[in-house]
Amino acid sequence: MQIFAMVEPAFRHSLWCERVVNGMYTEAKRKKYAVRFVEDWPAEYDALRADGARMVVVVGTSISWIPRALAEISARALRAILVNYDSLGQLSNHSVVRMDYVHAMRRVMGYCAHHGRRRMALLGVNPNSSADRIKEEFFLAALKGQGELEPQRHIFYNRGDVSACLARFLAAWQTYDALLCTNDLVAVFALRELQKQGVAVPERMFLAGFGESVLSRQAQPSITTVTLDHEQMGRQAVRLYAYLSRQSLPVTASIRVESRLVVRESTAGLADAGHLFPQPDNGAVERVDFYRDGQVRELLALESFYAGLDPLDEEILHALARDMSIEQIAEACQASVSTIGYRIRNMRLRAGASSRRELLQRVVWSLRGG
Repeated sequence: MQIFAMVEPAFRHSLWCERVVNGMYTEAKRKKYAVRFVEDWPAEYDALRADGARMVVVVGTSISWIPRALAEISARALRAILVNYDSLGQLSNHSVVRMDYVHAMRRVMGYCAHHGRRRMALLGVNPNSSADRIKEEFFLAALKGQGELEPQRHIFYNRGDVSACLARFLAAWQTYDALLCTNDLVAVFALRELQKQGVAVPERMFLAGFGESVLSRQAQPSITTVTLDHEQMGRQAVRLYAYLSRQSLPVTASIRVESRLVVRESTAGLADAGHLFPQPDNGAVERVDFYRDGQVRELLALESFYAGLDPLDEEILHALARDMSIEQIAEACQASVSTIGYRIRNMRLRAGASSRRELLQRVVWSLRGG
């Protein structure tokens, strides 16, 4: 079987998208399927039909782009399996594989409320992201259900400038005791700025993100996060494609991948008892590209750097941060001096750093707000 797929151009090089694609390739290899990605849309859509395609997997999340792509797909009598996109309550004849963001919001909000942090803000909502819109809608409904008359004022939107988004929050941070960020990158930004302002995390402010990124683990304090298993989404998309291909009549399906809460230092490591926030009983779309922000690209590069490290690399980095010499590091790591030197040079090249000091500045101190 050949599986046809396409990726929204804005996300082709994002880590979450790479993980979805990796999950697709892994599952396809296991089942001995082939995956063909369409690069030039809509020019290749007619070629899909000529090759016998009935469906195409569409990986993306932008409210401004996905509907246009679906219009081209539908015009050619193709159906789509949408990965990481939700039509936000609108009827659709396309299938969906996405995270269960509502349950994820109930988990993280329930956790904060259980530990007495009920004055929550939602930071970094991208109006062009269907995933963020789901988080936004639940957050608004949840606060209304708790009697909040103006829930909208507790949401801080990212309209292409993370610094401006954070500045708006910092102007009112005293109002809150918990900050929920739409993704881990925003959470890392928030942690750095809160530390610069002297706001103690977690003592004064709980902080949580989404994504379980490498940066969330490396930050100091490490950041509590909700897992987003994008590789599982890719695997599920391949399985769903195979299932729907065997159906004689058009069938749609919806698969939601469960998430879990990973508790870390930014919420004081307090135990997660599994409490869920109570379940509460669309305007013009803004075209916002989160990944065009220069600071976001900087952190994405840092995330990619950390994702490529093995345990020895991480141990060497932490040793360098403690001003240990190569000889001391070699002894502590039970490795040769030449091995440690090679590892450091390799990390410098990957980080684009000309010296060990610059390496530390880029990949260690940046996580500490320094």
